[in-house]
Amino acid sequence: MSIYGLIIGFCAVIYIVYIDKLVIIDSNYAKKHKYSYYFYYFLPFILGIIFARIIPILEEVIKSMSNNGTLNNISLSEIFSFHMQGLSFFGAIIGGIIGLTILTRVFGIKLSRLLDHTFYILPILQCIGRIGNFINKELYGIPTNLPWGIYIPIENRSSEYINFEYYHPTFAYEMILNAIFFIIITLVNKKSNLFKKPLLITSIYLIYYGIIRLLLNQIRIVVGSSDIFAFLSIIIGIIILIIINLNKSSKSNIICS
Repeated sequence: MSIYGLIIGFCAVIYIVYIDKLVIIDSNYAKKHKYSYYFYYFLPFILGIIFARIIPILEEVIKSMSNNGTLNNISLSEIFSFHMQGLSFFGAIIGGIIGLTILTRVFGIKLSRLLDHTFYILPILQCIGRIGNFINKELYGIPTNLPWGIYIPIENRSSEYINFEYYHPTFAYEMILNAIFFIIITLVNKKSNLFKKPLLITSIYLIYYGIIRLLLNQIRIVVGSSDIFAFLSIIIGIIILIIINLNKSSKSNIICS
């Protein structure tokens, strides 16, 4: 197993412990099924990985067909090797939300509660996960002469910038911005319990992270479809925020059931 895989596994353990203690352990299903309910924890991760892989594969297919009008053969080994464009974070979010939706049906809890706690802890998990990008020397930005530019070995460089040695550490920028988000949300939550307002944290995260990705994509070499997903993330976050404000009296029951 790669170091990156171990990091993802470590993040999964942190998330499971957090969600189990704060959300799911209080459900009637968990009380009746003391240990077997842990099986359902794997659903968000399995679906998250599947969708995270589907997005890059679709991008490769579209790119292939747009270049020569034909579909290049993609072997199973390429699909499972993760070398072809890696994983899509937005794809992981889509798959994860589908898995979380299934969890809500099993545990009998509101999806809004599970989503809010997920998007609260997610920035920290992203910070840990981006360490893997540093180790793999991937997801870096365009060349730079700034003092904090990161050295990229020639075998990991984009062919477009093969003669440049130092690049923007965009994964580090994202780590810092995610850490700032977590600190601010935590401090605000201590004064005013944000979890009392269903989907508020979810909407704020979607808007904030969407903006982060749009900005960082301006200096990232590999962008793919993340610009589109980042824009959609902002739009969805704004829509949710509007609905929350329009349904204060009913606590957004329309979208939280």
